[in-house]
Amino acid sequence: METTLDKSEMLRRFTVLLKQLSSPRYPLAITAHIETDDPARLDASEGKTSAEFPIMIGERDRWEGDLLVSVLLPDLHLDEDFAFAISPLLRERGELVDLLGDVLVWSHLEAFECFSTLVAPTSWEAGCLKWRHRKYGLDLVSEGAEQPPRLLFRFHASVVTWALNTRLQKAAEEGGL
Repeated sequence: METTLDKSEMLRRFTVLLKQLSSPRYPLAITAHIETDDPARLDASEGKTSAEFPIMIGERDRWEGDLLVSVLLPDLHLDEDFAFAISPLLRERGELVDLLGDVLVWSHLEAFECFSTLVAPTSWEAGCLKWRHRKYGLDLVSEGAEQPPRLLFRFHASVVTWALNTRLQKAAEEGGL
């Protein structure tokens, strides 16, 4: 499935991917893996909000702050071959994955802010203060004809806290608060 491209074509494709991710016009699927002892909340442990519980991550749940964010390639107007062809570049250059992750967070900061409301405040604080990471993981996932190919970002919620705090600080400096 991987096509070997010259470096200039890989960089061109990376630039296209970066541009597509910078648009706020595509949907995200934001989930978090939690561990819980509450059998009524087992749906929430797989990153789904249970109808009975408006909070996805409660105070008694065990959550280390890790987020998983899926973006379908068709929503970015890209196909599987296009994305998989730049995977050698992304494996080789972790800072490029970090750049893609930052663009994803900033282009959808409001969605992450809404997601944070599904986390009990004490859990969010504990998850974000206990660990601080600014690195991203990225998998290009293809599950066959039944599911469209997707980008799966993995990163820590402290990135979201950092971005939200940066936005607030900038607004305060500009007199917007």
